[in-house]
Amino acid sequence: MEELLFGVEPFYVLTYLAGASIAGAGIGWKIIKLINRIDLRGRNQNKALIEIAEHMDNETDRLHPKRSENHIKSTIVRILEEPRKN
Repeated sequence: MEELLFGVEPFYVLTYLAGASIAGAGIGWKIIKLINRIDLRGRNQNKALIEIAEHMDNETDRLHPKRSENHIKSTIVRILEEPRKN
């Protein structure tokens, strides 16, 4: 009589264990890719905000040359560089 492992033949236990490990690694890989994609989207959005602010500052200087310098780009860059508090 063959020995059983958890009431099942050892070959099937090892097969299920290997399959579950591979599936878990695949799911983990997908989660890591998703997190990286979300992080990249946030970085691209920050770059876009800085470019828009720079454009607004340039247009303000062009349209209102006598206005005192109070540019928005430096404020946005400072806010984006601040560490987030959770």
